[in-house]
Amino acid sequence: MMVCVPEAQLNYAFYLPDKDLKELNLNLKDSIKYLKLAAKSGNDIAQYHIGNANLKGKFGFKKDLGVATIWFFRLGLFSL
Repeated sequence: MMVCVPEAQLNYAFYLPDKDLKELNLNLKDSIKYLKLAAKSGNDIAQYHIGNANLKGKFGFKKDLGVATIWFFRLGLFSL
């Protein structure tokens, strides 16, 4: 059973790129994985970053206004 802790997932997602990725045998996909987990668990900061990455086509995300809009909409819902 996986315990969802969105804030921890978000922190880990931002922590990974700061490490020597070769030494830890990690890549950007690992960071994105935890960013997505945090966003899907309702973390508003992660939702913003996923939406922004989709809007601008950054970090391996395909530029997609529709997907970006969905994430920004979720952000609005969770922030009410």
